Amino acid sequence: MVLISSREVLAEAIQSLLHLAVGKAWPLVRFSSFEDALETKNKLDSAELLLVEGTMELREQLQQLKSSQFQGSVIALTETADHDLGLACIRAGAHDYLTLDELSPASLFKALRFAVERRKAQQALEQSQAQLSQAQKMEAIGRMASGLAHDFRQYIQVIVGNSKVLQRLTEGNQQVEQLVKDIADAGFGASELVGQVLDFARQGPVDMRELELNRTIAAKRAMVESFGKKIQVQFDLSPYPIQVLGDEVQLGQIVLNLTINAVDACAGSGEVRVCTRQLVLGRRYSDRSISLEPGNYAILEVQDTGSGIDDEVRGKLFDPFFTTKPRGEGTGLGLSTVYTLANALEGRLGLWTQLGRGSTFSLILPCLTEPRPVELQPLKKLVGLLNTNTLERSLLRHDLKQLGCRVIEFSQWQDAAEWSENHPGKPLFIEQELASDLNEIKPNHIVVSGLYIPDPRIHVLRRPYSLAEVAKACQSAASKQHL
Repeated sequence: MVLISSREVLAEAIQSLLHLAVGKAWPLVRFSSFEDALETKNKLDSAELLLVEGTMELREQLQQLKSSQFQGSVIALTETADHDLGLACIRAGAHDYLTLDELSPASLFKALRFAVERRKAQQALEQSQAQLSQAQKMEAIGRMASGLAHDFRQYIQVIVGNSKVLQRLTEGNQQVEQLVKDIADAGFGASELVGQVLDFARQGPVDMRELELNRTIAAKRAMVESFGKKIQVQFDLSPYPIQVLGDEVQLGQIVLNLTINAVDACAGSGEVRVCTRQLVLGRRYSDRSISLEPGNYAILEVQDTGSGIDDEVRGKLFDPFFTTKPRGEGTGLGLSTVYTLANALEGRLGLWTQLGRGSTFSLILPCLTEPRPVELQPLKKLVGLLNTNTLERSLLRHDLKQLGCRVIEFSQWQDAAEWSENHPGKPLFIEQELASDLNEIKPNHIVVSGLYIPDPRIHVLRRPYSLAEVAKACQSAASKQHL
């Protein structure tokens, strides 16, 4: 928790009230000014709760905080019972407000809980709104593209048909024959492009039936491997059957499009992995890339060790006709078609990426296979946690405490590494984005990542993950056995 206040006595009072409310000490970091807090951004980013004291400038400070992409919960502290100011603070970005003359253990704890729940609800709403906006945009473009494609196909049929007639009429004239052949080839190429547009617009016939995911992907293996002649394409399919409801043609198209994209991202060197697994969630999962409700899921992952994707490109990645390839080398329909087909299969599409380390695209579908029973035993271990992602840190903390672990949290790599040195054999969960050098990862470290890490010596907890997978990672790292 972070407090922005010029008064040390207020920090002491809040700590005392929280101790009375929850029965234990609550870590609190105080900054004397808003500017000091922004300068020490790593501590601010890792805070799940932020209390801000202020008066006239408080609303402006909250708006500045909102623009800094702070992800934690914010409570505004006002001097007097000015409810108009409190509501204005909420409109400016606070999740709740509390007047200092009403401070008590009960009111403070209630405000903290309300702010956390409101922040989670807001983030879920924003994610849903973004998904709805993308779906509406894709639907509108799909209708337009479908109409154009049907009209365009009629013109292509005329071109291709007449070129065949010309080939017969000009037989023997090699120069003219070659020109006519070029016309016919261009017509066939245009016809293939129209087919891609119609796939994107979902105008083809759909045959929804029960499929075994591993078998469907294995049927495309030879074709997938032919794409990556210069790089290594690996398959890591689940040893257990995974049944899903889907269209075999659409599912195959998703596999091919994602693999082609991964091979292109490697630019002639690197690795691509095609993986499947079943994920059973007994609680809600949420990180920066995706949110999933409790349920039984089948996951298809296509991972690459390419250059990764920056934020600007990521925002346009699923837009139709957007491509980063040179002119003439890509239609920009591959990933937009994947997005459209994923929705048609009632699935979700997740993306985890980091510049310089690669990307992972995950197709997440409802799974029809009954979950295998998993018996979780209390671990009762001391565990370190290095993670600045507010949503994920809260989730991991909850999971580890549910497993009976005592959790020590860190916001900087140096502090976590020092703790790990002093506690050999104790598991340390590390957000991959904070591990600048994977060579520094020790056998008792667990890297939390959505990306492919080719080093088999490193324990990896793959996003998204279940409580059972957290327990398995913790036990493996503690015993220094590879996952």
